[in-house]
Order: sequence, then structure tokens, then C-alpha cells
Amino acid sequence: MDAAAQTQESLKVQEKSYWIQGPVFDLTLLAFPWVPLCALFVFAGRDPMRASQWLEWGIYFAYSLDFVHRQYTYYIVYGDNDIFSKRKLSFIIAPILVIGFVLLYNSGRLSSTVTVFIGSAMLLWEIWHVVMQRYGLLRIYGAKARGGAESRRTAWGDKAMIWGVIIAATPITYFYHRSAAASTAEGSEMLVLLEPIIRLSPQAFYIVFGAIGVIAVAWWFLNERQLELEPSTAVPRWTFLFATVLMISVIFLVSPLAGFLCVKLSHGVEYIAFVHVYEYRKFKRPDAPRGLVRPLMLYPLIGLVVVGAHFYVWKYVLEPRSGLDWLVVYSSTTGILHFLYDGWIWKVRKPEVRRPIMAT
Repeated sequence: MDAAAQTQESLKVQEKSYWIQGPVFDLTLLAFPWVPLCALFVFAGRDPMRASQWLEWGIYFAYSLDFVHRQYTYYIVYGDNDIFSKRKLSFIIAPILVIGFVLLYNSGRLSSTVTVFIGSAMLLWEIWHVVMQRYGLLRIYGAKARGGAESRRTAWGDKAMIWGVIIAATPITYFYHRSAAASTAEGSEMLVLLEPIIRLSPQAFYIVFGAIGVIAVAWWFLNERQLELEPSTAVPRWTFLFATVLMISVIFLVSPLAGFLCVKLSHGVEYIAFVHVYEYRKFKRPDAPRGLVRPLMLYPLIGLVVVGAHFYVWKYVLEPRSGLDWLVVYSSTTGILHFLYDGWIWKVRKPEVRRPIMAT
């Protein structure tokens, strides 16, 4: 290979390194996987009769992906010996404790006050989990871009930007879509948390939430101006952040239901896509550790078959033979464990997590 060809190849690799996998992969599976479902909601508003069936399938797909992506956590934890060995006792005890908690919660023995409190806490934990996954991906783009984007200060700026947009969107959504939000499970649970605060002073609610949002976004812009970034290195990060802000805005630009489902769909798609990229890079090496998860990550179709088998057994075999809704118990248990385990294993600052991510 001559010098010119080597230079060209070097530039190509360098350009790719600012993306997690590559432009097409990142844009379709990490940044904008929610756009088709959002388009269905917009189209349904204009022509409900023609779009209703497609929208129904889109909603079903979003909830299915939400269920599916949780299972990947358990394949990783219990199938990757490296990960399991670091918290072996916790990974054994946690499922027992969480199953006991879920059975108690669904038994009807708790007071309504305690039940509402637990439900609200779980909703806030889920919101935190979803937002922090998006934030974690944004930090990976920052680490790849360098030029100060990888710094602790920028990390706080990125976090402020995402949460600032969410906080600013809250009063807008409440003002324009309160009744629509109340008709959704997530929206009604959020109203249980918000309305006692709003009743104290509606004006203060709008002013304080709006001000926090504006200050957070302004902080991000001021910090960005201090970074030493070339546009070519910053584009992946900026694009992902723009996609995140736009996705959050769907809640008030289209409808709360559209926003919640777009976030749910995107969360599942980006999680599955990222896990495959991460574990594939880890296991494709000749010296890679062995484990049950290895074939799943090298051949994704196996994962879909296994997940389908999971769903079928619980829904159509176990549940009909019991008076208790085992699918609800299973879904709740896996949801809580998914939140918990992800907080343990996906920390980009850890060298063993960072190494495969930064491989390109």
C-alpha cells in the first residue's frame, strides 16, 4: 500500500472513531430509532382510519422491545463470567429479594399510601434509568471527541442540558396536554407527584421549572463555547444530543402518549444495539473470555429466539396454570433487576467497560 492510500485509510479510521459504531448504525439505532413511531402518531392525527392499524402495531412493538431489552441484562450478567465474578454474591441474592418485594407489592396487603409511594418511587427510578442511559451514550461521544468534551465539567453540562430540557418541558406539557397525560399510565402517575406541588402555587411551578430549564440549557451552551472541538469531531455528539432533545420534545409537540412510547421504543432499541456492539468487540478477540452470552452476542438471531421463548413460556405456559398473573410478576421483577444491574455494570469510567467502547 502506498503512502497516499495509507493516509486515506488513516483518515477513514479517524473519522469513524468519533461514532460508537458508524454513522448509519448510530443514527438509525442510537439517535433516531423513535422517528418512525413518531411519524405514525403524526400521520394518525391526520388520517386516523388509515393509520390506526399501523399505530397499533407500532405501540405493540414499543412495549415488546421494552420487555425484550431487559432480558439482555441477564444474559450479560449471568453469561459473561467477567461481569458475574465481580459481584457474584449480589447477583445471587438480588433476585431473591426483589421477587419477595414484588410478591408483597402485588399481594394487596400494603396500605394504599404505601402502594402509591412505592409506585411513585419506581416511576422516578425508571425515568432516571432511561435518562441516564441516554446521558451515558452522550458521554461516550464526548470521550471520543476529546477537546475538553471528555472532561468532568462537560459531563455536568451534558447532564444539565438533558435534565434541563425535561424540566422545561414539564410545565409546557402540563399546560397544553394535562388531560391527555392523565389518560396514560405514566402521565397519571406523574400527575400524582406533580399536582400537590402545583396546587401550592401554579405560578411558581411555571416560573421555577421554566427558569431551571433555561439556566441549565444556557450553562451547556456557555460550556460548549470553551471546548476546543473541530466540527467534524463534534458532529456525532451534537447530533445525538439534538436527537435526544427532539425526542423529549415529542411529549408536548405531538402528545404525551407519543412522547412516552417514543422514549420507551428508543430506550429498548439503543440498549440492544449498544450491548451487541460492546459485547461483540469484547468476544471477537482470540483471547476473549468464554461464557454463555458469547454466541448470543456474535449471532444476534439467537438472542431473538431465546427472548421469544422466554415470552412464550411465561405468557402461555406458566400464567394460565396459576391464579397469580406471573407475567406481571416476572415483568416487574426483571424491570427492577434491570435498573439495578445496569447501574452496577455500565459505568463508562471503569477501564474494563471503557476499553471495548473506545476500540474504534
